[in-house]
Amino acid sequence: MKRKQTAANGRVRRFILLAVLIVLGILLVLFIPWNAWALSSNPDPVQSYEEATQRIEAMRADRLSEMNPDCLPQLMTHGNTVEHVIILVHGYTSCPAQFGALGQQFHDLGYNVLIAPLPHHGLADRMTDEQNQLTAKELTEYADEVVDIAHGLGSRSA
Repeated sequence: MKRKQTAANGRVRRFILLAVLIVLGILLVLFIPWNAWALSSNPDPVQSYEEATQRIEAMRADRLSEMNPDCLPQLMTHGNTVEHVIILVHGYTSCPAQFGALGQQFHDLGYNVLIAPLPHHGLADRMTDEQNQLTAKELTEYADEVVDIAHGLGSRSA
């Protein structure tokens, strides 16, 4: 009798394990975007402090007309490349101005600080649904851009 119960318990355990694996597989298929595997980094690091500041100015100019002036990219600099650089990225739907005091503390410690808005964020029209347009590809390109700029602002990132 015990052998039959043990065999039945083993079948039940295998069935439960199989069911759990099937559910996990379905969740993976539903919630992991398949196109994310195609994303890749394309670094193009700047070669100098001057090139870094030019790219920041281009970033500012590119979005000047649509941005809230407080939300434009901000650079707190010591006027040249320093040992440490930090990039502060504002939170979803907010503005880089929220990092002003924190950025100043890092600057006072000798860091060059770049505060950069995410694409489609910090717009003058706060009621826009523009943030819905943000794609994984844009985030990848954004990360490449700010890290590339950081190469000209400091020799080490924090």
